[in-house]
Amino acid sequence: MKPRFSIMLLTASLLVAAVAAAVATWLVWLPCQGSMFNGFLGLREASGFSDACLARMDGNAIVPLASGVAEVRALSAALLGWGWWGYASRLQVSKTAKAVVLLPVFPIVGLAAETWLSTDAGTLWEMTTAMNMISLACLAAGIVLLLHPADNPTRYVGLIGLWGVASYGVVHVAADYMLMIGLSAANWDVPPGTGYLTAVCMAVCGLLFAVLGWRATRPHHSEAHATAATTLRLPEPVVQG
Repeated sequence: MKPRFSIMLLTASLLVAAVAAAVATWLVWLPCQGSMFNGFLGLREASGFSDACLARMDGNAIVPLASGVAEVRALSAALLGWGWWGYASRLQVSKTAKAVVLLPVFPIVGLAAETWLSTDAGTLWEMTTAMNMISLACLAAGIVLLLHPADNPTRYVGLIGLWGVASYGVVHVAADYMLMIGLSAANWDVPPGTGYLTAVCMAVCGLLFAVLGWRATRPHHSEAHATAATTLRLPEPVVQG
């Protein structure tokens, strides 16, 4: 039951974190209500944005953040860290490997605290040290999961969960921004709606992780996995007397 409990825990964390990220993004872009899709996928010409919306796109602190933005974003990040701790701490790996796999928790918690204390709208688009550390720590954890001996049936599935957990890392944030730049004609600053793709990433990773993880921990699947690992193991050398 332990593997399935950790799968359910990380799945729930990813899905709730996705909802929180979507709510935070909606609150961030409140000044652009009525013009969110202006220029998106060529639906309309990118014109007619209000001054408040243009200020938010520019990261200008003249328009204050809506109440709850920092708190909901911090909650989203904290949920990712909590979910990964619950999953990674139950992996059957060596102590050294487990320490590396758990590394992403610390910069994620640091980002949550940093976000909680942030009140300036101008910090919304800044790439912080915590974001860089999240991506680096997740890369190290992913390499360990990928190369560790095949005694954990969910180790490859864990890479999907890890990709979702890394959503607030600099790689994901930059990818969200670049994709929105490509999709929207309002690309002279930060396009309205930037951040929703990050929430979608969390949700998709959560759903894939749940389905594949549940299948990987079925009793007959686990037995077949153990049998294959035993079969592929090299025979022990015979010692001549």
